[in-house]
Amino acid sequence: MKAQYFNKTYPVGTQFKYFPIKGNYKFEIVRTSSPAWDIPSSRHALVKLSGRSGGVCVSHLKVN
Repeated sequence: MKAQYFNKTYPVGTQFKYFPIKGNYKFEIVRTSSPAWDIPSSRHALVKLSGRSGGVCVSHLKVN
């Protein structure tokens, strides 16, 4: 998912289930703390989450 679409659909502060290991059933409840941004080497965007450093791929998020 591209950042522009993610940002229009999910404003900063949206709550998600975050799956640190994609495909695993364990998740954490998180909120976004920044708008998403695209990275040239991927077709997915990254976004910052509250309480975590760095960006995570939006493909690891599912709306709660």
